[in-house]
Amino acid sequence: MAKRQCYTWMMSSAITVVLCGCAPTPTGGIRVFDLATGRESSFDAMAQAACESDVVLFGEAHYDPICNGAEADLYDAMLTECEKTGRAPTILAMEFFETDTQPALDAYVNGAMVESDFVKQARQGAKYPTSHRPLIELAKRFESRVVAANTPRRIVKDFRESGVDYADFRPTMTAEDQALSPPTLSAPDSPYRDRFLEFMRGAMESHGGGASDEMRLIPDDPMRDPMSPERMFLTQSLWDESMSRAVARARAESPGRNVLLVVGGFHVERGGGTTQKLRTLRPQDRILVVRYRDSEAGIDMTSADEKSADFLIVGQTETP
Repeated sequence: MAKRQCYTWMMSSAITVVLCGCAPTPTGGIRVFDLATGRESSFDAMAQAACESDVVLFGEAHYDPICNGAEADLYDAMLTECEKTGRAPTILAMEFFETDTQPALDAYVNGAMVESDFVKQARQGAKYPTSHRPLIELAKRFESRVVAANTPRRIVKDFRESGVDYADFRPTMTAEDQALSPPTLSAPDSPYRDRFLEFMRGAMESHGGGASDEMRLIPDDPMRDPMSPERMFLTQSLWDESMSRAVARARAESPGRNVLLVVGGFHVERGGGTTQKLRTLRPQDRILVVRYRDSEAGIDMTSADEKSADFLIVGQTETP
């Protein structure tokens, strides 16, 4: 059991670092590129495009202070433009708040809960003050709405470990948990799935050639083995399903308001799962994808950046 728990933690950490885009703590500025033209653009031009969109999907690098600053600046610009033009303020949707924390979010943003209680009830960690707090405070100041967009991790974990299809798993959930989760789940073959499986297999090989037989519960059926890349893709898709439906629901409930979803980059860049599902749910919406990366690959746009999003933000890291 201890060996399996260690492997689970190792793979979970690998997913977090690569798929969510975690980064070290840099200092510096940003460059903005319009990937439709392949030319350097400006923050103001990107902000204008965001204001003219129905939905903005911001693919962040978690806990990168340059990225966190850029996304807060973009949200501030969108809220300010709404205020100037008399539109209702941009709705903020967050990957990092699970659907069962929505009451705490509502209470805090509406001024009915103190911050210390909110942080505890919303299960925010030690890095919250320097990462996503600025976004929440902007929503509170502009009297906007914040959507907790993600299915609770405990439900996702139970589904992954169940080894059954989501259609069979969902009836085993309580009515309360069903209300916190998507009604259906699809995980079709796609370049997104291929990228995910390639990464996971590479991560397993780099940590000793993959899971041993004693760690693989059902080695002859990867779709039922909780530790297989194929099974992990189903959980990844459950997050995508949850977030895309949360954004679509916010748009349907408030058609005159635009939505900013802040989410790990892998979910939305290069036609990621959240982007795919949202385009299916809201084909008429104008959806803008903004991708952030640090300067490890250079401060200029590269061929690898092409077609990964509508706008690219590159954080210009200065090593202290």
